[in-house]
Amino acid sequence: MPVGWLTMGTPEYLQELIKRDPDAYEAEVDRLVSGAGGVLFKIYWDQGCSQTQVIVGVPAEGADQVYEKLERIFQTSVKRLWNLQEKKRHPFEAS
Repeated sequence: MPVGWLTMGTPEYLQELIKRDPDAYEAEVDRLVSGAGGVLFKIYWDQGCSQTQVIVGVPAEGADQVYEKLERIFQTSVKRLWNLQEKKRHPFEAS
């Protein structure tokens, strides 16, 4: 069971992939999230925008380490959300 959710922007090195091949982008994000110990739940993005918001489930055990790994991997800060409704209200709001 996830302890929470987080939302992240898209680092520059993945922005080109999003424009070129959205399916490959999603697969790469899933691979990176899994490698950090999280579970990819959802990716939100506006078709006209190269930035995304990534919703990730984080296990209760070791959650702080997973958050730190995700920040390092995605080169951005994370915002913890305690339920998906928080993100649905403002899906493209910057982190």
